[in-house]
Amino acid sequence: MAIPHARPGQPVSIHSDPLSLPQTTTLIKTESIEVIRVVMSKGKELARHKVRGEITLQCLAGSVTLRLGDDDCELYLGC
Repeated sequence: MAIPHARPGQPVSIHSDPLSLPQTTTLIKTESIEVIRVVMSKGKELARHKVRGEITLQCLAGSVTLRLGDDDCELYLGC
């Protein structure tokens, strides 16, 4: 399934509606950067994967544990 992309000029909320289903949306995609908003339900896991280049993660609500090799890193709102 393809990730939906925001159209140019389309306002997109980065906050989750607690009644909506989790949805992944590409907010910006150019030749040099891609910004993706990922919403996950509590207890769900994202399969291990790699990306080309650098990655920046920000937790906007709740918390998430990242597994980086043998190390775990917890991100949470206010981190």
